[in-house]
Amino acid sequence: MLFMIESARIAPSAKNRQPWRFIVLKNDQKDAIADIMLKWDENNKSFKDQIGTINKNSVLPTALVIKQAPVLIMVYKKSDSPNINSDVLSIGAAVENICLTATDLGLGSLWICDVMYVKDEINEYLKITDMDLSTAVAIGYAAEEPIPRPRLSYEEIVIQE
Repeated sequence: MLFMIESARIAPSAKNRQPWRFIVLKNDQKDAIADIMLKWDENNKSFKDQIGTINKNSVLPTALVIKQAPVLIMVYKKSDSPNINSDVLSIGAAVENICLTATDLGLGSLWICDVMYVKDEINEYLKITDMDLSTAVAIGYAAEEPIPRPRLSYEEIVIQE
């Protein structure tokens, strides 16, 4: 874990603000976050859509990954941020560094945004009152090698050369 947090620590940040803060969760604490997400999913009846398949807004698949992963890194932003956009971009760089370091170490990672649906409940559980939850990253040994998701072509993303 030290290598991943260290790689996040040295990520570039706008104005060198280093707005990120991390909470590393394992075992029951990590599973409690997944349980909070599952409760939200159940309460919002988003497990299945009208045709009986998992709804794309369901947090079920993400919660199950959290339960299987040995580590969950919660990523917070300092609340005193006067420039939200630059801090969000900086946190993205830190999270990417975590994911790249995990890969270098032979681990799998999942960048998780679904925690935002239950950020208030998570903050209450973790007793966090002075920071804003940004995202989370699950870390563990990959159970599979998924087929890479489709990517836009060069021509689709470069507007003018």
